[in-house]
Amino acid sequence: AMHATNKGMDLTCRWSHKALAFTEKKEEINNNNSGHGFESEVKSSSASVSVSVSVLVWGGYGYDCSRRNLGKLMSCGRLNDVFDLTRVGNVWSATPGKRCVGDTKATIPCKRQHFSWTPININRGVMFAGRTNPNKGLNDLWTIARMENGYKFKEMKQNGMTVSPRWRHATCRITTFDQKGLSTTGIFLFGGRDSSKCLNDSFILDTDTWTWREVNGVGDRPSPRHSHTVLQVDLNHVVVFGGYLHGGDANNPRDQALYFLNLHTKKWRRVFGDAPPPERLP
Repeated sequence: AMHATNKGMDLTCRWSHKALAFTEKKEEINNNNSGHGFESEVKSSSASVSVSVSVLVWGGYGYDCSRRNLGKLMSCGRLNDVFDLTRVGNVWSATPGKRCVGDTKATIPCKRQHFSWTPININRGVMFAGRTNPNKGLNDLWTIARMENGYKFKEMKQNGMTVSPRWRHATCRITTFDQKGLSTTGIFLFGGRDSSKCLNDSFILDTDTWTWREVNGVGDRPSPRHSHTVLQVDLNHVVVFGGYLHGGDANNPRDQALYFLNLHTKKWRRVFGDAPPPERLP
């Protein structure tokens, strides 16, 4: 394991935030960023997808650095602050993130937690939904791009179906091929919850046209849930695993099955334990 040293400004304790890695290289690594600098207990739900020279940490719930009094942190709440983590050798540095010109309340997302943040290439990510309080869900869509002089947020106009406000949902980047053999890139979304119930709907976002389409499919669709994970495992399948099935922590049932969705046939398959995964196309 690599031992890393932290320097610069302290990154305040928080949870329900997201982290997005930017890079000048195209080498790929896995999504596990544990042990890379900051102590694991001050991070949750982070996502890094490539060899990074810079990691953007945004939002969540925690201590608000803008409300310091006599050197003490005054309050805890939802955040929309930005920290830019950079690594030189084994040393991580944290500094307040630089944003581009036009940085106003209208050009950055509002304070929130339990949102999703999905990388779509090495310099751009997509943020969707989340909540501002337990009764106020969101369904806005933002891109975050790495610029030469900082980062730029942009709210995107959504086309196609309207995805209802939600939080604690799960997303992943997907790549598929059409009938002509051309690759297409999008974002797959499954589930989450709102103020009254858990959800088990699923959608694909076309990141070229910013158009949503619903793909609930047939077969063994997962039950409504939140706080789960989704991942594309090959060109034909995404998999859903885990989560809370009925909200809350007390007496909450757990689902140990894997749910595979064939992106071409739109058919769900439930797989237990040692059962083989769905067959892949040649």
